[in-house]
This record gives sequence, structure tokens and C-alpha cells, in this order.
Amino acid sequence: FQEFKCLPLSKRSKPHHFLYWKILTEAVKATGKWPTPDHLHTDLKMVCGYRKEKINGISGEIYYEADSINFETMSQHDFNIFFDTTVAKLAETLGYDPIDQLSK
Repeated sequence: FQEFKCLPLSKRSKPHHFLYWKILTEAVKATGKWPTPDHLHTDLKMVCGYRKEKINGISGEIYYEADSINFETMSQHDFNIFFDTTVAKLAETLGYDPIDQLSK
């Protein structure tokens, strides 16, 4: 019996990351529902559960802060799940598949 430790050898996909931002940019242009792609990005992270609960040390008030998806904190595997989850939520919100709109 022998144990192995497997580690992914590839890094995050830049084209996949850029596709995500292209989708957000086009959704903002098409709808005007968000002032910028960054605002839409934050909304998607919050709605899809990519957030941390925090407590204000002074008031004791609970608030939420959106998680980071930067290349150092999120693996490609996790980004795949994030991408599928957030794009599905965006499609539900818009009433159309935003990926299909990119080819038009």
C-alpha cells in the first residue's frame, strides 16, 4: 500500500478569467443595471455565497465582505465552479444566456 499526493500542475486559465470579465462587461453594456462590471462582479459574489461574515469590532454589527477570486487565492477547479455558478445566476437575472450573447 502506498499513498500519493496529487497536486495540479497547471495554473489558473487567463483566457477563462478574461471570458468571465467579458461576459460581465457585455451584461453591463446591454442592460445598464450596474454602473460597472466590478459592481456586477461584487453583486454576483455576494448573491452566490462568495462572501465572508465579519463583525465590526466597535459596534459589534455583522456585515459581509465579498471574497477574492484572484489567481493566488482561487484554484482553477474552484474558479470553474465559481464561473458556472455566477454565470448561471446572471443568466437567471437577465433572462438569457450571456455567453450566447457574446457571439452576436
